[in-house]
Amino acid sequence: MAESRALRDGLQAALKFGYPRLDIGGENSVVIGALKKEIEVPWRIKNVIQDIQALTKQAEYVQVTHIYREANMVADWFSKFGHSIVDTWSSTECDSVDLRAIV
Repeated sequence: MAESRALRDGLQAALKFGYPRLDIGGENSVVIGALKKEIEVPWRIKNVIQDIQALTKQAEYVQVTHIYREANMVADWFSKFGHSIVDTWSSTECDSVDLRAIV
């Protein structure tokens, strides 16, 4: 559910700010498979996937690709880091040696 909602929110923001050409890459195989119509949409995310499909129709170009977590190490690092935050955080505060090594 979280991945599908994050994708929907990201698409809304991209379209709002004038980005009509969208290259969607995600590591959640259920969300990506549902968008590509390769699998039946699970009922829990059906409404969100329908929202995403409606948003993609507003774009000039959309490409949807599954990316393995191992190939998306920066996003994986931020995901793990985000779960450790207990208060507010700013990206300017990030001085991680691990993140720098990945980048």
